[in-house]
Amino acid sequence: MIEISIDELLNKTKERDKYTLTRLAIKKAKELIKEKDKRALQDSNENLTTIVFKELMEGKVKDLKNLKDSIEENKS
Repeated sequence: MIEISIDELLNKTKERDKYTLTRLAIKKAKELIKEKDKRALQDSNENLTTIVFKELMEGKVKDLKNLKDSIEENKS
């Protein structure tokens, strides 16, 4: 089981609130599901949420700005 604190995620992603962080994680999860190569999800013993939060913590989310921008567009 992975233990990642909300504060660590907020600091790593430079987000201000939990709501935006949650939206960011949901958006990334949807992207992972839509990816053509789903082997990473199928071969993993971890659930999707764990994979998303690990990627956020490790800085593997390359298009963080684009994810944030699309979240802001959806708010309007």
